[in-house]
Amino acid sequence: MSTGPRQRSECPWRGHLATLRNGLPIGATGRVHAFEPHPGLHAVRCRNVRRARCAGVLTRRFALGRAAESRDLFLHPIDNVGASALVPIDPGRPGPRVSVTTTTLDAYADAAALERVDLVKIDAEGAELEVLEGAAAVLTANPEVVLVVEFPRDNGRRFGHSVEDLEVRLRNVGFNLFSITARGLARYTPVAELAVNVVACRRLVPILRALPESYAAWLLGQLARA
Repeated sequence: MSTGPRQRSECPWRGHLATLRNGLPIGATGRVHAFEPHPGLHAVRCRNVRRARCAGVLTRRFALGRAAESRDLFLHPIDNVGASALVPIDPGRPGPRVSVTTTTLDAYADAAALERVDLVKIDAEGAELEVLEGAAAVLTANPEVVLVVEFPRDNGRRFGHSVEDLEVRLRNVGFNLFSITARGLARYTPVAELAVNVVACRRLVPILRALPESYAAWLLGQLARA
């Protein structure tokens, strides 16, 4: 694994506030690569990055998926614009759409010459499995990478997969899964509710290094008793 600058990828199109907040620990040479195909949300993200003077945040107006192609992004009203997705909720009434570009994380990492990827956050409104399928080389080349993946039960069905498929995909390439709960991290159990955010890592060390010592000790104790 390279010892180059720390890199984070946020994909495909959610979290301009989280980008600014989470971009702080990357240091002077690290970068956040943020992907947002929705034209309006991309403009908001770019504005926020400029206002906050986050030189380490690189905004990209495209989505990540399993292939490089053009696809329709089905738009939602302003009161739920973040639910815009590559598959409509109701195929019989798809509503307004715009054509967007998708690529794979593997192709992007090659083109950007990323030496190391430390964190990938995936909130893709149901396309999470597609993003993982397009990131196989990145996940192999970065054994200490940490993933934060939304496990959305209903949204995933629209793309023809389940949260169980996400779990199998990650476990098959060596990841341990932890749910993000109100009390902190807990060992992952199958999703019963609409969605849960899951932290996936092959080793706990990268996560523990990023936590305050007291919380790291508490987490280890909780996991040992689970």
